[in-house]
Amino acid sequence: MAVTAFNAAEESLSPVILLSDAFLSHLYEIADLEAIKVEAVPRGKEPLGKGQRLFTGTAHDKLGNVKTNDPEIYQIWLSELKERHHRVADKYPLHEYLPHSGSKILLIAFGLLQESSPL
Repeated sequence: MAVTAFNAAEESLSPVILLSDAFLSHLYEIADLEAIKVEAVPRGKEPLGKGQRLFTGTAHDKLGNVKTNDPEIYQIWLSELKERHHRVADKYPLHEYLPHSGSKILLIAFGLLQESSPL
């Protein structure tokens, strides 16, 4: 899951935080790591500290010129961002979305569903 999280982060150009619940962190199991086939996505960006990046959140055109007063640039940027996130989410269908109209909070969680065993 960690490799998948990094792949999704690389492709969506968004941060990913991988958390674990107490049950998973205390689970002991023998795993054959050689049998797990996970392919890492080639990294497209240089590590931090190399190359040039803009971390301001201000809208800019394709040439990097700041366009903070141009709502059309913001619309284009947000549309491209949303499209990229949807494309990546569709590629990694490891989620279940349960919409609730009127909600003001988005809760993202994962864990292990353990069925109760008969006594």
